[in-house]
Parts: sequence; structure tokens; C-alpha cells
Amino acid sequence: MVGYQTGVTKTSRVFIEFNMDKASAKIRILLLGPTQLIRDDKRRRPHSVKTIALLAYLVCQPEVVHTRELLATLLWGNVPDPNARHSLRQALYSLRRMLGKLAETCLDVDTHTVTFHAVPDLFVDFLAFDELIDAGDFMEAVALYRGELLEGIAIDESPAFEEWLFLARDRTAQRMIAATQTVVDQLLFAGDLDRAIQFGERLVTLDPLNEGAYQRLMQAQAVQGDRDATRRTYHKCRDILARELGVEPMAETTALFEGLFSSGSFPQPVSTDLSPAPAPDFPFLGCKAELARLDELHKGAMMGRTSLVFIKGEAGIGKTELVFEFWRRANRKHPLLLLNGHAYESQLETPYTMWAEALSTLNAPEMQNRLDGLAPIWRGQLSRLVPEISTASPDDRNLT
Repeated sequence: MVGYQTGVTKTSRVFIEFNMDKASAKIRILLLGPTQLIRDDKRRRPHSVKTIALLAYLVCQPEVVHTRELLATLLWGNVPDPNARHSLRQALYSLRRMLGKLAETCLDVDTHTVTFHAVPDLFVDFLAFDELIDAGDFMEAVALYRGELLEGIAIDESPAFEEWLFLARDRTAQRMIAATQTVVDQLLFAGDLDRAIQFGERLVTLDPLNEGAYQRLMQAQAVQGDRDATRRTYHKCRDILARELGVEPMAETTALFEGLFSSGSFPQPVSTDLSPAPAPDFPFLGCKAELARLDELHKGAMMGRTSLVFIKGEAGIGKTELVFEFWRRANRKHPLLLLNGHAYESQLETPYTMWAEALSTLNAPEMQNRLDGLAPIWRGQLSRLVPEISTASPDDRNLT
């Protein structure tokens, strides 16, 4: 049990307690990444995205007294006042049902105000993350961060809430980036290269325009003796900076890259671990029918009956988590290669960016044996999306 401080007014502060142990908490509220509320080891689903938004707004500001009028305007400001107040009542009713008996102690609702209390039987990853950062326990904090605050949630018709969410996401992301950077530095200093690379790659993903992230990752890869990975990291840095900002890497980044290669100090490369990402330390709950259907389709694919599967649903209900849980389970029986790409509205004018990102995994050295049996015509097609993939045959590459 630890304390957490939060501002209530400009002149007063209160000290509250919440549970830092996920295993002992009766309720776990997970807001970093896909949103989940787990009570008695069962996932509780809200009836709308705005119920999720209301939960997050209250939970992220424990002990703060909010007026009903403010909350109604925050999330339902685009409808007449009576409708907004009715929608707020419905959302609060849904929250009480999700929280069960604990709602009596953690949710204080009267005719005018709403207050959330962080009680000992409650674990909130957002609050725990902040507490761990403040305590200097960066490794544990980084482990809690599954993704941005309320990942996938957007409420365009509620600009006030969107503004709050933007600022909260940015603050949390910046704390995560700083914590991850500290972890990478600590691991480099300790000589733990495997984990330094693991966290360095995560740092690059979190902050792709931060050249310091690429510098740290190149150092770890170089000391480990992986020339190809070091080269890919530098070129990735250069390409992203050129595409997003129209600039070259800083002189320090280029000098580091050239110095690593000119030193001649690369030892023999080590093998890359391609095992699936570790499962979270809490069980995956629900979606039994969906997982069974995916398993059925996977078995058919193993027998040559390929399929294309679309998983759709409201933002924040756990689509990404479902895919990764299926992958983890299937990978235990038959090793699978997961290609992961993203599509963003800002990239509409650039075709195939999602596929290019997903297929770029195949450019890794350990992937070459998967491509060696591919006909040149298909290697050529792949190289149009991922130019780094050579169109040369295995025999031709052995001559170089």
C-alpha cells in the first residue's frame, strides 16, 4: 500500500491510498492501453465509449469533486441540458454496476457532485504508474505501460474531453519516454545488452523522432556485435527524420554510427529471440467465442485453407488485445510469424504504408531463410514495398 498525492484546489492537497498489488485488488482498472475493468477476475464491459471516458476522467483525478453540470457538459455538451443530465445518470448507473459493492466506497455521488476515491481494494494502473515514476522505480513503471491512455478512444463531439485527454496522454507519454530512457541507460551501464536492446527498441517506437533513442539502441547493438541491426537502426533514423521533418540526422548521430563501424570492435553476432511477447501477469478474460473461431480458422490455415479475418468493434473494447492473445496461444502449438502494421488517417495519400510497415520485419537477417524459397518475381514484388529486401537469390548473396 502506498500513498498518492493529488491536487484538489490551488491551496490544498490530500493524501490518499490505493492498492499497488494487482493480485490482491478486488478491482483492477487498466487505462494505459486498451481499457479494462476487471472485478472478481471477470471483465466488466461498459455500455458505451462515454462511460469509459467518464470512468477515466474520474479515476485519473481521485478525490477531486466534480459537479454534475461539469461532467454533463464535458461529455454531452452537444445535446440539450436535460438529455445531457439523463445520459450522465445512465453512465453513472453503468459505472456502479461495473464496480459492484466497491462502488459504495469508491464512488461518491449526490444530487450535485461526483467524486472518485482510490480505495485499498482498487488497483488503477494510471495511478500506480505515476507513483512508481515518482519513487524512481522506472523498470516497474515501464512494465505497467501497455499503451497510451485510453488507447483507441476518441470522442469528436466532446472537444472539452478531447482536450483533457490530449494533455493527459501527452504528460503520461512524456513520463514513459523519460522512464524508458533511464532504464536503457541503466541496462547499458550494467552490460545487460539483450534487455537494453529490448527497451531501446521500445524507446524508438515511443519517440521515433528522438535521435537519442536511436543512439542508445545503436550502442547496444554494436556492443552485442550485430552490424546489420546497427545499420538498420541508423537508416531507420535517417529515413524517419527525412520523411517527417525533412532533415538529416544530427552530426553526433552520424559520427556515432560511423565510429561504431570504423572501430572494428564488433564481436560475433548473437541469435535473435523470436519468441512471442510475454503474456501479461493477469489472465485474459472473455472473448471465448471469438478465440475459438480464430483457432478454428488457424487450424484450417495450417491445412491449406487460408482466410482473411476482419475484427471490428467499438474503439477501446479490446480488439488488439484479442489478436495478441490469439497469437500467444497459437504460437505455443505452432510458431507463428506476426507481421504488425498500422494505418493512420494522416497517411491516406500514401498507399500501402500499413503493408510496408508490416512486411519490413522480413528484412531482418534471421528472416532470410524464410525468403530463400520465394520465387524472384515475388521477391521483386516485396522489394517494391520494402526496398531493403534484396531480389538476389541465396546463391547470388553467398557470392558477395
